[in-house]
Amino acid sequence: MISKPIMLAILGICLTLFGFSPVHSITPEELIREHGEKIKYQAREGNRFEGIKPRLHATSSADLISVSLKPAAGFGDHLPEFLYLVVPLKSAGTEGLRSGYQVPEVTAREPKLNYWLDHMKFTRTDAGDSLAFHLKTDAVLKSAGIAPGALQLLAEDYNDLIYPVIVSPSEKHGGLVYEFGVYAEEQHITLKSFSILSFHKGRRTVFSLNTATPIKAYELITISWDGTSTEAKSIPPGNYIVEFDGEVSDNKGTLPFRSPSYQFRHNPDSLVGQ
Repeated sequence: MISKPIMLAILGICLTLFGFSPVHSITPEELIREHGEKIKYQAREGNRFEGIKPRLHATSSADLISVSLKPAAGFGDHLPEFLYLVVPLKSAGTEGLRSGYQVPEVTAREPKLNYWLDHMKFTRTDAGDSLAFHLKTDAVLKSAGIAPGALQLLAEDYNDLIYPVIVSPSEKHGGLVYEFGVYAEEQHITLKSFSILSFHKGRRTVFSLNTATPIKAYELITISWDGTSTEAKSIPPGNYIVEFDGEVSDNKGTLPFRSPSYQFRHNPDSLVGQ
């Protein structure tokens, strides 16, 4: 019998709520005290900044912190020596980057332990149509017990255009699905709807999900999407918009919220990989 999450994935989407677990019951501050300076956020090997940051208490609205492409089959039972990050720079039928302002800045996070990875020195692939970075996992991820699937990755250029980031345990990747990560820091929110809309065709809805998923402080909800419409038809390449809404609650009551419009670049060829 097929489980409900798999059935949802077949239909095009599934939700995962990352809450507290025995592995991540430790706080970032406790993790730093346990492992010392070596695990703190800092420059590493001249090609990135990576590590655990002490948590600064601050409330924020629900935000889209990840648009990534991950293996539908997962990352296996063991932490690989490297993770391969790739940022496709163009969709089919579009031009590549024309200026430095269009080169996206890439960040990776694991909100539960306040893990950050940024200022990575990506290199162009031989074809010139992607950026690539090989992340060694033994410096922080292994010590902190952070699984590759928990990483939330975002690549955004000067014009706020988001490029999906491929993360894979192998240089050869395929069978990928989108993962969108919604996070609200210390806020308690209820996500009620999530939509993907076309950018150039009158904001036509190509996929929508109605839900009532609560998110507590420091929890994360991820939404997986296979690149097809509600009618299970493949979505053509181009720019699309993500929007979501819901309610935010505190000791004073409950108020509705609506996200900004996040524009991202979609290329169905990226799901197939190489």
